[in-house]
Amino acid sequence: MARFTQQEMMDMVTAIALAMQQAGNINPALAPAPPPAPPPSSKITMAKPQEYTGGADYLDFKQEVYLYIAANSQSFVVDADKILFVLSYLKGGHAATWAENYVDS
Repeated sequence: MARFTQQEMMDMVTAIALAMQQAGNINPALAPAPPPAPPPSSKITMAKPQEYTGGADYLDFKQEVYLYIAANSQSFVVDADKILFVLSYLKGGHAATWAENYVDS
């Protein structure tokens, strides 16, 4: 089964309504309004988080991850995306051990 984005679905609904309106099959007042223009995309380039080894800099790492995910939210659609992203930055020390255990389970 094909999956369509919300924008593709709205484009199809609008095209169908327009075709029906032109064919005289729908009252123009009842035709759906065209979808609103998408908000302007952000062109912010965020630095990726530093690798985390389990040291005392946890709060710094947490903040870097939060800011990166917030600035790139379109890339993190489901929680699993966020989890995999964070796991990829847990390198060395206790953090790597924790990540390995998480992946193995």
